[in-house]
Amino acid sequence: MPYIKRLATFLLLSCTLRLSAAMANDTLIVHVYLHDELAGVSEQSLHSNYLQHWEDEMRAFTSHPIEVIFHRNIAGITGIDYAGRNNAKDTLQAFHHAVADLKFQHYPKGINKSILVTENVFETLDNGNVIQGLAQFEGNFAIASRSSYASPAHEIGHMLGTTHEDAEKQTKAWVLTCETYGFPERAWNRPHCYRYSDANRNNIIAHLQRHSQ
Repeated sequence: MPYIKRLATFLLLSCTLRLSAAMANDTLIVHVYLHDELAGVSEQSLHSNYLQHWEDEMRAFTSHPIEVIFHRNIAGITGIDYAGRNNAKDTLQAFHHAVADLKFQHYPKGINKSILVTENVFETLDNGNVIQGLAQFEGNFAIASRSSYASPAHEIGHMLGTTHEDAEKQTKAWVLTCETYGFPERAWNRPHCYRYSDANRNNIIAHLQRHSQ
C-alpha cells in the first residue's frame, strides 16, 4: 500500500506539473487581415489551403495553443493600395502603422501576430523577380500574397524567428526533394514540404518561450 500511495502521489504531481506548464504557454494568436480584393474568397477556403497545414506543423512540435482570427472590411487596413506602391517595404510599413492604431482596442491577451493577405505579389523587381511577402523578423507584422500556398507560413515563420539560412531542402519518399517553410527562393520544380526545418522549429520554440508570460 505505501508503494501505491507513493506512485499515486508521483502521478498526481507529474500531472500537475504538466498542466502548469501547459497553462504557462500563452496562446499564439495570428490575426489574418484579408485584403478587400479577396471579398469573394471564403475564410474557410483560405484557412484550408493556406493555414491548416501551418497549424498542423506547429502542433507537431510545440504545445502552445494556436488561434487564427480573420479580419475583413476594416477601413484604412484591408484596402491598402499595395499595387500602386509596388514596394513591399512601404506596404509592410503602411500595414504596421494602420494596425498599430487599432490593435490594443481588440487584441486579446497572448502572443499576437498580424499578417495582411493579398491576391497578388507586392513588388516586381527590375530583374523580373517578384516579392511575394515580407515580415518583421521576430516582430508582429507581415504581408503575404496567396500566390503561393506556403507564403503565409513563410512570413509567419519570420515573425516567430525563422531564418532563410536555417531553411533547407529535404528528401522525402520516392527520392522527392521539397523545400521547407522559409526557403528563400522557390523553385518551380520543387514542392513544399509544408513543415519547418528542425533548426527553424527550434527558433520558433525559443521565440515563443521568450514571449510567454
